[in-house]
Amino acid sequence: MHRDETYPNAPLALAALEVRHTLSDPLSEAQWASLKHALSSHTPLMKDAKIREITVDNSQSETDIIKDKTERFTRFLNRNKTLSISIRNNALVIETTDYDQWETFFEVAATALRARQEIGGIDGVERLGLRYVNEIRIPGQVHVDWTSWIHGSLLGAYPLGETVGLKPNRWQGATIFSGQDEQSLVLRYGSLEGVAVMTDGELIPKQSSKGPFFLIDIDSFWEPTQGVPGYDSDDLLSICNRVHEPVRGMFEALVTDRLRSEILRNA
Repeated sequence: MHRDETYPNAPLALAALEVRHTLSDPLSEAQWASLKHALSSHTPLMKDAKIREITVDNSQSETDIIKDKTERFTRFLNRNKTLSISIRNNALVIETTDYDQWETFFEVAATALRARQEIGGIDGVERLGLRYVNEIRIPGQVHVDWTSWIHGSLLGAYPLGETVGLKPNRWQGATIFSGQDEQSLVLRYGSLEGVAVMTDGELIPKQSSKGPFFLIDIDSFWEPTQGVPGYDSDDLLSICNRVHEPVRGMFEALVTDRLRSEILRNA
């Protein structure tokens, strides 16, 4: 395994932490000022933002929009616009397109989670999740034979194409793993085209590459099943470490030595 190695050409397009909590009351100007001061060492820029959520009903012959909701929230950004901390009415979300190592990301998480606890107003925590979205690209190849780069378990029906004289172009899949202590992991994967991470214009993407790529999207999370625990930053940081533990091992198990030596280790 290569759990401690930092790849100069890592395929990670986005890393995110989401702490989903019960609805909180709007913050006062004094609370926002306190939060801005606490986060300024990592994310000194404070901006208004919004997110649009559309729910559709596909059960009928015609698609109907049954909910169209726009939520406004506040986002804090670093000056390079590669790191953001979003404070929503039901979640705290940290996102980065310039992930260095877990220790650095964890430091940002610790600052944000403790600052949010300091201003209060959260009754309970419903979910904590870490997400790592990898876009694996092979330079110079338009039609990629992924058998040399990706573990065979993710190739699905790919090898069957040869039996009928066809080449598979795209496929996707997902596997849900469950563990102890209310912990789970969802692995999404597939051969795709374009980009997996679509930013909203505020967060600058790591790369502007287009074309074919292989998606390895790891969502490791904790979701309490026995009630709704209170918001305690120390407890949440401990959970962060727990849900992070299987992420690197999962990624390493899914890529080949050839990918490591020819792609990941070459900047």
